[in-house]
Amino acid sequence: MRKPTGDFPIRRGLLKTRRRSTFKNNNLFEIVKLNITTRQAAEIYSFQPNRHGMVCCPFHADRDPSMKVDSRFHCFCCGADGDVIDFTAKLFQLPLRQAAEKLVTDFGLSVTGDFPLQHPKIVNCNNQIQTLYKCRAVLSDWRKRFAPKSAAEELHPCFVASLHYTAYVQYLIENRHFLTEHRKEVQQIAQRIRKYQTDHFQHPQNALAG
Repeated sequence: MRKPTGDFPIRRGLLKTRRRSTFKNNNLFEIVKLNITTRQAAEIYSFQPNRHGMVCCPFHADRDPSMKVDSRFHCFCCGADGDVIDFTAKLFQLPLRQAAEKLVTDFGLSVTGDFPLQHPKIVNCNNQIQTLYKCRAVLSDWRKRFAPKSAAEELHPCFVASLHYTAYVQYLIENRHFLTEHRKEVQQIAQRIRKYQTDHFQHPQNALAG
């Protein structure tokens, strides 16, 4: 006989489902927080931290930068505070899990099969660092999607492109302070990736937006 909990019997299947769901969420959140800082998220979402890591807070009418962004964020004016997932959730008005999934997609993170990636898209961005993050996400997606299943299989052009461009895109991201000197190269890389999309995706619904 099952032992009662208060006035209700234990529903083992429901408890297992809830525990599994909680574990998956925690695992996803941990992957995101270990790989992405709030400053990186702020930069990809078009904020430009000054040399002190301060930006104008998007959560109140802020004229002078009052929010510090590093691994976390904190506004010294309105008190907004949290980690990178909290920042993204609040910025885009999303539930925490959807905010974490957005970060996974936008940064091209590798995650387990429990968290399938949406295929990322290259979009027109005025912000060079955001363009590079989008390029990295697309290349990471191609490297997984088009990886050969056997040594005899012919390499897909998009897989070859991911091998060719990924290291240089990562180099530009890590040296973002010199991006003004590489503006044309960033634009050319994005254009080439769009061309691969046009040349090698037959179905519009599977293509990456240009």
